[in-house]
Amino acid sequence: MISVLYVDDDLTLLELGKLFLERTGEFQVELRDSAVEAVELLKNTSFDIILSDYEMPVMNGLEFLKEVRSTLGEIPFILFTGRGREEVVIQALNDGADYYLQKGGDPKPQFVELTHKMKLAVQRRNIGIELKESEQRYREVVETQSEFICRFTPGGITVFVNEAYCNYFGIKREEIIGQRFIPDIPEDDREKVHTHFALLTQDSPVGEIEHRIRMPDGSLRWHRWRDLAIFNEKGTLIEYQSLGRDITDRKQVEEELKQSESLYRAVFENTGAASIIIGPTTLILRANSGWEKLTGVPIAEQENKLSWTKFIDEDDVKRMVEYHHIRRKDPSLAPTVHECRTHNEADGSVHTCIVHVDVIPGSDNSIASFVDITNQKQYAEEVQAANEELTATQEELQAQFEELKRNQEIIQESEEKYRRILENMQDVYYQTDKEGKIILTSPSATSVLGYPDNTEYYGKNVADALYYNPEDRKVFLTAIEKTGKVENYEVTLRKGDGTPITVLTSSHRYYDNTGNYLGIEGLFRDISERKQMEIRLNESENLHRAVFDNTGTIILVVESDNTIVYANKKFVQLSGYSKEKLEGKMCWTDFIMPEDLIKMKEYHRIRRANPASPPPVYPFRFVDRFGKMRYCINNVAMIPGTERSVASAIDITDQVIAETEYHTIFENIQDVFYRSDSEGKIILISPSATTVLGYESLAELIGKKIAETLYLKPQDRETFLRDMKENGSVTNYEVQLKKKDGTPITVLTSSHYYYDHQGNYVGIEGIFRDITERKQIEILYKTIFDKTGIPMLILNEDLVISDMNAEFEQAF
Repeated sequence: MISVLYVDDDLTLLELGKLFLERTGEFQVELRDSAVEAVELLKNTSFDIILSDYEMPVMNGLEFLKEVRSTLGEIPFILFTGRGREEVVIQALNDGADYYLQKGGDPKPQFVELTHKMKLAVQRRNIGIELKESEQRYREVVETQSEFICRFTPGGITVFVNEAYCNYFGIKREEIIGQRFIPDIPEDDREKVHTHFALLTQDSPVGEIEHRIRMPDGSLRWHRWRDLAIFNEKGTLIEYQSLGRDITDRKQVEEELKQSESLYRAVFENTGAASIIIGPTTLILRANSGWEKLTGVPIAEQENKLSWTKFIDEDDVKRMVEYHHIRRKDPSLAPTVHECRTHNEADGSVHTCIVHVDVIPGSDNSIASFVDITNQKQYAEEVQAANEELTATQEELQAQFEELKRNQEIIQESEEKYRRILENMQDVYYQTDKEGKIILTSPSATSVLGYPDNTEYYGKNVADALYYNPEDRKVFLTAIEKTGKVENYEVTLRKGDGTPITVLTSSHRYYDNTGNYLGIEGLFRDISERKQMEIRLNESENLHRAVFDNTGTIILVVESDNTIVYANKKFVQLSGYSKEKLEGKMCWTDFIMPEDLIKMKEYHRIRRANPASPPPVYPFRFVDRFGKMRYCINNVAMIPGTERSVASAIDITDQVIAETEYHTIFENIQDVFYRSDSEGKIILISPSATTVLGYESLAELIGKKIAETLYLKPQDRETFLRDMKENGSVTNYEVQLKKKDGTPITVLTSSHYYYDHQGNYVGIEGIFRDITERKQIEILYKTIFDKTGIPMLILNEDLVISDMNAEFEQAF
């Protein structure tokens, strides 16, 4: 409803106007018989529009208009004048009146005309407000982007830059707008950049490029830019728009991965043994030259084509295949070192070998190394030398295994890093006419659909322009005709480059004010990534279900009342009952020796009040339906957010005398985030610090001086602060810290200064990672290299010797 202030010294006309305007229910009219009273009312009350007579005592309509414009701004204002007062009309329009209306004549058509002008004035004002708000939102989005955004003419004159661009290059906006500002591009990259811009045409206006930038401090940074060439209606290039980001960290990780892979390949090829990587089906995935020599078959004819069983003696192959499958269920149940015989396909010779096999962590693949000991079998005097060679080979393989494991961790960290860098996609609003032609889309359509300009598909039939399969449009229309709308309807569209994308749309038919059907409008959202995630989620669920049933351990999920909710295959086998009789019907307490039951029921009760109180791992005795007892180790934990717990038990009956401990195979080590104030006191630290630093709670660290509490040598903190002051930040900076018990640990930290909103220095924040184990491995690797007993050397990428052990020096 539109609120109206009507001012006139003619009370009869006031009442008549109020009656006429309010009869439709569209207006709510407040009356005043003098402009002075109206000014007082406007100080505390707001209205959508003001109607005013011209001829009034004390303050006339023009004076009232000037007062309104000076205090209230652009509120719609309509002035009544007498006939023959054209000079008043001209003055009123010059002073900001929206419309005027002459008094006299039949009041009915006069008020009809007044109603129409009032609606137009209010509508025009609302549209102006919405336009300003829209422009403000657009500017806020551009200014808050973390990417660099700039626009410049073909001559290099900068016409726009966002705040991120200015901050990165350390230049103020007023210093760059209207000026030529070109970042310092190394000479080796300049031709590539020139060619990139030369290839941007009206038919192909968008391009991407990666190149280096030399920063003011002389350092080189890698950038990735997406450039758009903008042409006018005559096809003349008028401007470029560029969107960029710093990708130096990504480039460094890629280079580290390349070096790591090269080292892995060198170790694998030169390990001194015949080595192969084996898939879960016994297929040879990769082999080195030693294996080719042992088997007499070229590597190219083996990899991803042959099974390793083809080369094993028939008396050994059955036993080794059993080891192969047992190892994938529980690696501890299969021997890692054993003897076998292989045969050479080329000359028919048989070789006795010592084979070392281990599962590659995080996969179903294994790595096997075969050491030919045929001659050692024949010559007893060389047995000791053969054993030493085998030991050295095993150590080399372990080092290779650790290197492979480290490479996997690096890859996983890289994947996690890039997984966080996601683009913030917006939903797309669209509107088509009743013939199916596109007449309107929101600006977000350009990024979602990959078009530089949404006008490229305006006026085109939506089925032909955007549907990946135009026939799907008919199915969509059939669905929308049933109820007039669809919600979360899945459609496959086509991007500007022809790429299919899956979207969810909620759409409906829309009509004009008289009820005539105009077309279809709605929203759609790109869910292509979510669809891929659903596929991966299903695969993950299937994998975890398979692991649950085939892990080789006893697994139960139980309710707080002891009822068995779920039992895996191993429990079914061990208990002697079927799943149907166990799940939802029997209790776990039915299978426990009476001497152990009281303790375990108490653990079960306490765990629901305080999960950390009872021991998670403990031994117990299991009794099946036939009264047979088994010794087991139980591992119990609560399922977060429920009253249920999950128990994983291992049958250790055969090992109860020999084994005394239960080992946790995998540990989840997390990086530590920290923040210290300007005085060096810890004010924030992530929960992972308790594990890495050996504290029971974060409260023991908060408020403590970081130098005295965490640094092994407090004076190292001063060195760290000097390096921070010189560079403003540090990356992969090695520091010696100490745990709560005084144990030294080595960490890598990446840290920087942080500031408040006014730019005042507040303190230092960053992350650090415990690399103590990695340092120990490097020392171990160096020890093995120096004391392996086999002549060895390391060549760099230029084939220059970078290191050699004592045996190599003696031999050569």
